[in-house]
Amino acid sequence: MSEDEMTPGGSRVLRYEGHEYEFRSPEGEGRNLDEITDFLEGFLGENTGVFHETDSDKVHIDVLYFPPRPGQEWWTLVTSGMSDLPMTVPDGLEDPEGVELAELVLLLPEDWFVADEKGMVAADVVEDQRKFWPVEMLQWLARFPHEYESWIWYGHSFPNGDPAEPYSSNTKLSNALILVPVHWQPEQYNMKLKNGRDLTFLSVVFLYDDERDVKLQQGTDALTDAFDRAGVTELLDISRPSAVRTNNVLDFLRGLTKK
Repeated sequence: MSEDEMTPGGSRVLRYEGHEYEFRSPEGEGRNLDEITDFLEGFLGENTGVFHETDSDKVHIDVLYFPPRPGQEWWTLVTSGMSDLPMTVPDGLEDPEGVELAELVLLLPEDWFVADEKGMVAADVVEDQRKFWPVEMLQWLARFPHEYESWIWYGHSFPNGDPAEPYSSNTKLSNALILVPVHWQPEQYNMKLKNGRDLTFLSVVFLYDDERDVKLQQGTDALTDAFDRAGVTELLDISRPSAVRTNNVLDFLRGLTKK
């Protein structure tokens, strides 16, 4: 990992060049699965299926899915396994134990998957990259802090390569940002495990390069303000316009920097 690098917007940039990969089989996989499932079913409805990970390294990341229903016209995807191990949080945090365990949330449009009468998605969807890439990205992000002995939290962003490339042929989105699930109630952001530990649910919002640039240059708040105006949330829209272009935020922010 490189030395600290700061952007004008106050983002700390970490480059993991030269990282030595080491495979390690997961220990105690699925330790929080039942508790997470019970908690989520309390407000998302029945968990009808899981995208199981076949090859796991350090942690076993499954992705639970909850089908659309009245008042919740989207698929809800939530990781399980990221919280099997604590993340490596930075020194100096006021309550490091309170931010060590997390899982990730993403919403997909109602027509993203085709389900049977039991709400289960056909197994062969994993072979369709245009449909399955969001699941793969959730699994990659959930493993990231354990692979690199690092930390994922609100405001952290991740490019899809360097330079960032679109995730799939059906979109130009090429970056990910960690926020909170705005389609959930604040009291649903956290749960208390039976062992007394706190687990936080964080959302994933996929970005365009110009949106990422606003975050790096002006900070997370500037970008989330643009998202609020444009209605951008963790509900994936692969063809949405850029929030910063839609609201002329980029030109506005550039004007501010010239004053």
